[in-house]
Amino acid sequence: MSKVIFGVWDHNVIDNRKKRFFELEEYPGLNDFETFDPGNPIKAFFGGKGFFIFEQGVNLLDAALQYIDRAASESCGKCTPCRVGTQVLKGRLEELTSGKGKIDVLDEIL
Repeated sequence: MSKVIFGVWDHNVIDNRKKRFFELEEYPGLNDFETFDPGNPIKAFFGGKGFFIFEQGVNLLDAALQYIDRAASESCGKCTPCRVGTQVLKGRLEELTSGKGKIDVLDEIL
């Protein structure tokens, strides 16, 4: 099982940011989830039901941008919400990660 520092999955918030690593409880249901390939630890995971952060220092905005960038590149482009929506989300996350986005960008993303 894996130790989650911060995350939201299926509307359940896990917030262990103020705990030391040895104080973290292992999150049930994430058996053998520590590495993607041997020697390649998973630092963050995003999916349809939310996200998990497994390592201190992971930038949530950068991780979200990487996730949406991958989703946009894998879109088949047949439906407008995916074809256009992923590009809009990617642009807004790029604004935020570059420091150019303002707080109202979060409302637009939502």
